[in-house]
Amino acid sequence: MQFSIELPDNLGQELLQKTDIQQFIHKAIEKMLLEEKRESELLIDIVKNLPEIACFMDKDPLEVQKTLRDEWD
Repeated sequence: MQFSIELPDNLGQELLQKTDIQQFIHKAIEKMLLEEKRESELLIDIVKNLPEIACFMDKDPLEVQKTLRDEWD
């Protein structure tokens, strides 16, 4: 696949100094995509995909927590 992009002159000049421009761009894109993927994997996003546990359905989470905490008193 081929792409055509415009770069500011200063970036274009720096890029032209690289010995293997294609490999440099390939690695840069892979690195940015990996960072983007890591940033999107926040804990809240992971928790959203967990299955719901039937025994906690229709229960107030704070009440469940209080009950569990108070059972040791």
